[in-house]
Amino acid sequence: MAAFQDYLAAKEIVARGRFPTLVDHAHQSEWEEVIRMAAAHARPEECAEFLERLLAAAPGLRRPQINHRRLMAAACLDHVTELDPAVQRLVHERTKNLVRPTTEPAARGLGWVGPIVLELLPDPGQVPDDRQALLLAITATRVQDDAAIDYLVRLRSRSALSVRTELARGWRHFDTERYAEEIIAHLDPDGLYFPVADTAELAALRELGGRPRIQVAGVMRAEELLAGLDPGQLTHLWLNAELPDTDLSWLSGFPRLRVLRVNPRLPRVRKVPDGVEITA
Repeated sequence: MAAFQDYLAAKEIVARGRFPTLVDHAHQSEWEEVIRMAAAHARPEECAEFLERLLAAAPGLRRPQINHRRLMAAACLDHVTELDPAVQRLVHERTKNLVRPTTEPAARGLGWVGPIVLELLPDPGQVPDDRQALLLAITATRVQDDAAIDYLVRLRSRSALSVRTELARGWRHFDTERYAEEIIAHLDPDGLYFPVADTAELAALRELGGRPRIQVAGVMRAEELLAGLDPGQLTHLWLNAELPDTDLSWLSGFPRLRVLRVNPRLPRVRKVPDGVEITA
């Protein structure tokens, strides 16, 4: 029903020549389908002018919103049957660097644009370079939609620690159980600290059999950690959140624990079991 309503809205907008209305709303994800359909219905000259407006400056919008408008122009190309080649080149020129970010800040900014990004990012299977794979992971883990998990699945077999770390860090942005099953369960644990921000993530990781290295990124009580961490697996523990109690004598319940990392900004811990190395 929603798709049919979008179709009718697009048809009416094109019939009345109300393309400025589309431009005004092109930074909003709920208008995406209407915009695509309108571009498909428009005459070549109307479509060319519309796409040029999407690419134009928009002083009243934030950078992610401007990027969303420009990416919508790129997405419309798949729905247009006839277009001035000069306009098509302009769309490619204005958007090519958006979907292939070269820095981590740019990758994060692209992710905040929204789900439209997932359609335009390159196939991870065609990206041999680990640095580029990391940037793709940074972008996709910031798309606030579970559709991003389908994209991230194609990165989960990467061996680079930087990529695996980014995928593990992205857990908090998605449905806990689904992300655990489709991403966390498939990450090579070698050298990787798996972050847990709450007891739900802790339980999900325990359900997967636990992991040797755990980063506690959320405030949890000692009894919650005792119940959630696997004593048969844990060898490295990173306490990176506020400690309700600096008495860590409860760590004696983890006989394989060898390394304890503590955030240097936290109060000094006490009563750490013998044989556990403390690092910052």
